[in-house]
Amino acid sequence: MERRPEGLTNGFPQTSGKGSIASHADLWKGRDWVILCALTLLAAALRFYQLGTVPPGFQFDEAYNALDVARVLQGQHPLFLPANAGREVLYTYLQAGLAAVFGLRVTTLRLASALAGIATVPIAYWLLRRLLSRHSRRVALFAALALATSFWHLHFSHYGIRVILMPVLFSGVFGFYWLGSRQRRLWPFLISGLLAGLSVWTHPTGRLVPIVWAGYTIYLACTGGWRLSFKTKPVPFSGADPGHKTNRPLAGLAVAGAAAFLVFLPLGIEFYRHPDYFLGHASEVSVFAQGVAQGSLLLALLRNGLAVLGMFSLQGDLAWIHNLAGRPVFDPLLSIPFWLGLLVLVRRLLRRDDPDRSALALLMIWTLVMLAPSVLSDDAPNFSRTLPALPALFLAVGLGLDAMLDLGSRIARRVRSATRVAPAAGWSLVTAILLVSAGWSLYDYFVRFPKQAEAYYAYDVDKLDAWSFIQPLTQNHQVYLSQLWAEHATLDFLRRGTGVKSLNTTQTLVLPPPGRGAAYVFPA
Repeated sequence: MERRPEGLTNGFPQTSGKGSIASHADLWKGRDWVILCALTLLAAALRFYQLGTVPPGFQFDEAYNALDVARVLQGQHPLFLPANAGREVLYTYLQAGLAAVFGLRVTTLRLASALAGIATVPIAYWLLRRLLSRHSRRVALFAALALATSFWHLHFSHYGIRVILMPVLFSGVFGFYWLGSRQRRLWPFLISGLLAGLSVWTHPTGRLVPIVWAGYTIYLACTGGWRLSFKTKPVPFSGADPGHKTNRPLAGLAVAGAAAFLVFLPLGIEFYRHPDYFLGHASEVSVFAQGVAQGSLLLALLRNGLAVLGMFSLQGDLAWIHNLAGRPVFDPLLSIPFWLGLLVLVRRLLRRDDPDRSALALLMIWTLVMLAPSVLSDDAPNFSRTLPALPALFLAVGLGLDAMLDLGSRIARRVRSATRVAPAAGWSLVTAILLVSAGWSLYDYFVRFPKQAEAYYAYDVDKLDAWSFIQPLTQNHQVYLSQLWAEHATLDFLRRGTGVKSLNTTQTLVLPPPGRGAAYVFPA
């Protein structure tokens, strides 16, 4: 007969006599607040440091956002931004709010990403600390520290584009969905749905949330003894209103879906009026689009899948706007706990008596679904398209370092007779890995990356240098930029209000204004 862990029923904690679930929240202590504050300070220090200068320049994707921010500040309030292959608006409105307070400039525009990146680190700790019960404080701390110093997340926290908001939003979406399934109440599903609706206003990966919900709900129905029915059935619960509780997972899914749909509805109407907004860039880069697969579709998917798998330790994103080209997510040292943690994760998922089995399943589904956009599109691996997998992805690092801590302690106990040294040996190993990996990552990002010639052009530093040359000419000349340069988003943003005009020599004859010369500027 299978023995269930104490205090668990079907993988869920039993209710206490006071009418509350014996949850992980009861284990939250004062030291957790200290850890949370320390993680926030570390994340803030790294994300505010050289915010306006690393990455160098002002990349055209950021400039498109800046142009839209300027329009919002002028009173326009779009529901979708069709320029630059189409973009959702929530990030732009956040940038506009910051620009209204601090002014419209590069540092302010990137401040939106920095704040989102800072928030992600303590939220990752809070999320994993609440979802897990076995060594939850250690696992959450290790994962959050690795995330705080990760080149991948650090870069997107300095880069002014919208995808950086997704780890924060998804932490709320899936955290509350798990809470609803754990406590079997409907109000967490409602909050999860509201946040999911908001995520669709932020980035295309928000459209994948229902897949994660459905996968997790099916998992619960298959492993937790729940029935797949919309009809709710009260669960006995001492001291609480049973009408607010349900053991029917589809009831929670329906509540979350309805809330998400209501938040999404205005944008959905906009997509209905303009179908190209919904399809847009995704259809152009999809592996199913004509010419993208370059041969067999099955081979293309296999190739992309291996590329995404290899991005963690072998070869990362090759695009300079996303990465120090080719740098994997984890350096050779941190790769060890990552792969070890994956093995631990799979092993624990296969154990029916593991108290964290349902939480681990949700985090695994979240990770796999959010890695899929890179597998199903061109140029895999793509660090931008896979960023929404954080912080669930870094759970593996936390589990791996936790396993190494235990292993180091066991070895030390066998080697040394003095058992007092054993815990120190394990902690020394883990601390060394985290410190060396952090130093490696920070050196690559703040020292190596901005010095690369490829970064100079990828981030349009050449456009800024050209603008520095052009500005003195505007004092005595009417400056005309070639149409190619004038319509480049970076220069288009910089020349606002300066009188610098665009010149199309095939359609226009320009004469110098009276009393002033004319300067014509063309790219080399």
